[in-house]
Amino acid sequence: FDPRLLQTFVAVADTGSFTDAANRLNSTQSTVSQQVSRLEDILRHILLDRSARPVRLTPAGETFVGYARRILALQNEAEELLTNPSGSRPV
Repeated sequence: FDPRLLQTFVAVADTGSFTDAANRLNSTQSTVSQQVSRLEDILRHILLDRSARPVRLTPAGETFVGYARRILALQNEAEELLTNPSGSRPV
């Protein structure tokens, strides 16, 4: 999965708003919407109920958001581990 798509999806899930997610990501609402749509196309599931205010996760979105968070956390952990010259990290 493209980490940018996952970060965008998580930001919308956290804020309940495409506009607020765009502000958080220093992006535009249009880009956020396109990225979420791309992720939904890849997964072949609608992840967000766009008609709700605030935007809500669908059942598929509820299932996937935990995986998205874990994937992003693992990516960050791997980056930290591999970019730290000593090979150690704080506990």
